[in-house]
Amino acid sequence: MSRFSIEDKRVVTGIDLGATSVRCLIGTLASNELTLAGSSRIAHKGLYKGRIVNMKETAEALQQAIEEAEVMAGLQTSQLFLGINGDYNIFSSQGMAIIPSHQVTVDDLNKAVETAKAVSLPTGHRLLHVLPKNFTVDREGPVFNPLGLSGLRLETSVMIISIPETNIQNALQCLRYAGCSARGMVLQPLATNLSILKENEKQSGVCVLDIGQDQTCFTVVIDSRVHHIGSISIGGEDFTHDLMVELKISRDLAENIKLKYGNLTTSDWEDVEPISELHTGDTNIDSQKINAILSARAELLFTEVKAQLESLTYLKRLEEGIILTGGGSSLRGLVETGHALMEKPIKKAVIREFPGSHDLENRNDFATALGVLCYVQDENTLDYRSNYPDGKVLKIKKWVQDLFM
Repeated sequence: MSRFSIEDKRVVTGIDLGATSVRCLIGTLASNELTLAGSSRIAHKGLYKGRIVNMKETAEALQQAIEEAEVMAGLQTSQLFLGINGDYNIFSSQGMAIIPSHQVTVDDLNKAVETAKAVSLPTGHRLLHVLPKNFTVDREGPVFNPLGLSGLRLETSVMIISIPETNIQNALQCLRYAGCSARGMVLQPLATNLSILKENEKQSGVCVLDIGQDQTCFTVVIDSRVHHIGSISIGGEDFTHDLMVELKISRDLAENIKLKYGNLTTSDWEDVEPISELHTGDTNIDSQKINAILSARAELLFTEVKAQLESLTYLKRLEEGIILTGGGSSLRGLVETGHALMEKPIKKAVIREFPGSHDLENRNDFATALGVLCYVQDENTLDYRSNYPDGKVLKIKKWVQDLFM
């Protein structure tokens, strides 16, 4: 017996297929209101740098995650949307449409974006997202919401995101093995932003730094528009690997030491007592040495991100600074280190409030899965995309100035 009346409710499922775990959220949509009903998190080792390398293990983790969330929710998975990552390609394109009525309509917006989509994708890639950045009317602009403006010629600049077809097919095959199918796919960095960013942050300028296991993704949002998505090949595993190499210990011990003793705040390095787990014979290793190793890696991470943001001329425009998310952001002292190196406000992400969100354990771990649900919460926030397995192109019916429009 479901604890929800599903009359006039739409059951939706958001999945974050992460590097080390699958996170699943099941919710209901009624009158455009999202209510979270069930969640689960299942560890796995089926991915490497965003690619599925062990289909059996990934499929089993997906199946277990979906089943556990269904039991918790008392609902069955209906429409499932998947957060996907790895080897995506991003580039800009321009489109144009004549305005027959001399006043911009939704059809004119659709036509302009359709012409911008008519580009050659990298070999073997499928179109995932088309994100309009701005418009001009008779070369006047940029304008973010041109509906109703008078003119003869509408032009647009868009961000196009494509992803290898093999990545999509492997993900879909894993879902089929798990007994499910995907209604749509969302690039993980875009989904994460939807679940954590506030309106003032999107407007004033912010960079979301998602520190994952294998890499760190960063997304720049200014004037409520995604301006750039990038990544660097430093993730939480690199911190662990540094400890493993420098201290000559096993990977599992290094991970435990990082989580238990890792603290980059130098003012807290007063306790220099030898760590019992690392005491061998005449060798004594204290917390100061451990955190010096971790600090070196953190400095490298922030230095690389800062260099990219500066080269793209975005750093000075980030009035709201940097927001840290992802599993790697849990390292103590990372906020203080980033603030000192980037000279910008830095804080850890907090996911948006929804009915049922307080029932989530370690809520911020579900930022991407929740973002996937936010993405489908209101069809007015859907971008122009053709990322559905059946190849259908979904067009918005109503123009709304939104983060992903």
